[in-house]
Amino acid sequence: MPSKKACAAAMKAGTDKVAMGGCIATDRKGGNCHACHFFKGLETTRLQAGNIAPPFIQLGSRFSKQQLKDRIYDPMKANPNTSMPPFGKHHILNGKEIDLVVEWLVTL
Repeated sequence: MPSKKACAAAMKAGTDKVAMGGCIATDRKGGNCHACHFFKGLETTRLQAGNIAPPFIQLGSRFSKQQLKDRIYDPMKANPNTSMPPFGKHHILNGKEIDLVVEWLVTL
């Protein structure tokens, strides 16, 4: 996972979509994905992984990018009993941010 300094540089440059997506996903004011999910790379960072949601493993081979976008935008459509917030529907993340998070997710 990128450091805070690396995230600041990635966001400023705006060219590395995967790095930018990872930064948004691990930002406590953004995706905050690590609060509930485990994913590769957390063990070497300052972040503590959650365990109340499925781990991010081989998402790119299990879901299309559109499926991932839909699940982030409004996860209740796929699972009405989910505790995951609807990041797009509630304007936690905008469409561009969701797209960047998906670019990162498919690499895990």
